[in-house]
Amino acid sequence: MLCWKRCLSRLSRVARVVLTGVSLSSAVSVRAADDAVKKPALPPVLSIFAQPAAITLTDRRDARALVVTGRTQAGYAVDLSPLAKITPQSGIVRLDADGYLQPVKPGTTTLLVTAAGRTTRVPVTVTSVASPPISFVREVMPVLSKVGCTQGTCHGSAKGKNGFKLSLRGYDPDFDYHALVTDVAGRRFNRTDPAQSLMLLKPTLAVPHKGGMLFDSKSRYYNVLKTWISEGVRSDTEIVKRANRLEVVPAVPNVTLPGMT
Repeated sequence: MLCWKRCLSRLSRVARVVLTGVSLSSAVSVRAADDAVKKPALPPVLSIFAQPAAITLTDRRDARALVVTGRTQAGYAVDLSPLAKITPQSGIVRLDADGYLQPVKPGTTTLLVTAAGRTTRVPVTVTSVASPPISFVREVMPVLSKVGCTQGTCHGSAKGKNGFKLSLRGYDPDFDYHALVTDVAGRRFNRTDPAQSLMLLKPTLAVPHKGGMLFDSKSRYYNVLKTWISEGVRSDTEIVKRANRLEVVPAVPNVTLPGMT
């Protein structure tokens, strides 16, 4: 009797495994079908164009990305940026691992942009490859805002988080600079060993951080902050002028077909 019960138990476990396998494979099939519905086949593209139509790079850290758009026979504009192949026509510029165009030496060249069987060209001018000091207003603050540090759900809230407060969405760079540099006796920075600064250790989760991991030690954001610290955490809030306008590319986004992004 005991042996019979054990056999039934084993059969039950096998049945559960088989049923689980069926349900998982079914779920995968359903997800695959959903993906097929959400991502329609790309319609024939008559022409493509890139934005910006021309690029000027002014220093070594100046980096740009292209938005590549295709125009279909029906008049739809479709985003081809993830599919586009960008080939510099000389060694004046290069593409980094993230797809950003970076300067190598001064001069002019052209980018050959190919997508959906169509091509276009983008002129590029490099005026300098100098490395000016990191700008707190133009480079550090955008990093903090981009990764969410200045959001209302994080340090930009009315009372801040865990005793650390920044201005909401970075509207007051001078306040944020002093909060970062002078608060808690400047403990957020290690000028002799920048990589050991709390400002880098926390967002990379090298030490506990309730906000989670925001970027890794090989990222562009990490390098901006580390360089700024090594240069002496300088402020330029009294020098840099406020931006007088914003420009969004593309100016008129088109999401005309199901599944388009």
